[in-house]
Amino acid sequence: MVKPPFFAHIPKCGGTWVARALTRAITVVVRDTHMPTTDYAVFGFVRNPWVWYVSWYNFHLHGSDVVPPRSEAFRATFRNQVAFEDILRKYCTGDADTKKRMANATCYAEPQFLQVSHYRFAFSWLDHDVSFFEHLYDSYLGSAEHVGKHENLRGDLLDIAKRMGFWSPEVEHDIANTPPIQVGKKVDYRTYYTDETAQLVADTHKRIIDLYGYTFEG
Repeated sequence: MVKPPFFAHIPKCGGTWVARALTRAITVVVRDTHMPTTDYAVFGFVRNPWVWYVSWYNFHLHGSDVVPPRSEAFRATFRNQVAFEDILRKYCTGDADTKKRMANATCYAEPQFLQVSHYRFAFSWLDHDVSFFEHLYDSYLGSAEHVGKHENLRGDLLDIAKRMGFWSPEVEHDIANTPPIQVGKKVDYRTYYTDETAQLVADTHKRIIDLYGYTFEG
């Protein structure tokens, strides 16, 4: 028996757009939260870690087309130290205090967002000795059959649809014509980094960087 597809949505990897593009692919199970996937064939998307941190940072401070800013949770987590470099170090090192504060900061989140992936995984991160991005990656895509790249979202989603058997002319049309979602402000992510912090990300996420061929220059 062929397993139905399950879209595992890592935040800040184009998942909201993917869910919109697959609205008519009714055989696809689309969730914004993780759940046991033994009965499903999992697919998802990953993103250049250097870009991901900047997108994550600006998402909280500035919001997006579909989500308001969540800066209060950020400030509660990081004791009002919301400089990019400070937050980057906390997420990369995953120290115990940061993990606890991130979990406790869920009280600042609107109720409808408490089941969104990064809030739910703030609690499970407490028991894992990895960076937060790696924890999300392992939790969502550790058992994935297909992983696309955010940098080629439309093309990779179309390829996944064909490989996993939920392609149709309608799905291809939707993938081609679903407009992008503006998330935060457009910036050159490289300007957020020093040589030292760029190397921190390189060292912390070497496994993902090597697996998907990412570089700091994109």
